[in-house]
Amino acid sequence: SIRITLCDFASRSREEELVIYLNEISKIIFHYKRITDKTELLNILSSDEYDVISISSHGEVNTRAPLENTIKIGADEIKWIELNPNKYTLTNKRLLYLNICDSGHYSCKNGFMLESLSNFLTHNNQATVSHMWPVTVNYSSGFLMIFLHQLTHNDSFKEAYSNTLSLAVNNNMHSYIETNNLQNIKLFETLLSPSIKKESVINWGSMLYQE
Repeated sequence: SIRITLCDFASRSREEELVIYLNEISKIIFHYKRITDKTELLNILSSDEYDVISISSHGEVNTRAPLENTIKIGADEIKWIELNPNKYTLTNKRLLYLNICDSGHYSCKNGFMLESLSNFLTHNNQATVSHMWPVTVNYSSGFLMIFLHQLTHNDSFKEAYSNTLSLAVNNNMHSYIETNNLQNIKLFETLLSPSIKKESVINWGSMLYQE
């Protein structure tokens, strides 16, 4: 699994701490990278080296011209169309997790529905997880990290996603954190804070799994 941050995400250092912890408790090897170069990102996406690639960044959606939709890479950006999965030569099933606002949001032009980034990137050998609309950073990061924690003892992407989604929808993420003794990790300390509203997934992004 590789965790990629393409821009200054607010929870980056806290996520990195958790990735280090996951490496300590799991046979799965987790990596955390900050990337500011488009070529490096495209090389990683076209590689068969990782089973899971999670990307956190800011996206800009143009609902009338979806091919102009972009993702931030440091001070630069990359158009969605440049991430074309048909260019990948993957031999194993991979999951691409998009921690990006509106990455699962469909556009509409002249009365016709146009595909989302997640739908565009879903391929025979690549499943995706995406957000339907803008997200709350701490909550979306918490969801992602619980999902990665699920992967430490679950080989199925879909089951790990379903389990995490169930925790979120039923507002049980907090009990999961406490049951697994994760409450002292900074990201989850923030998530457990009284200042974070205990709302369901429907209110903060509505995660979408596609394969």
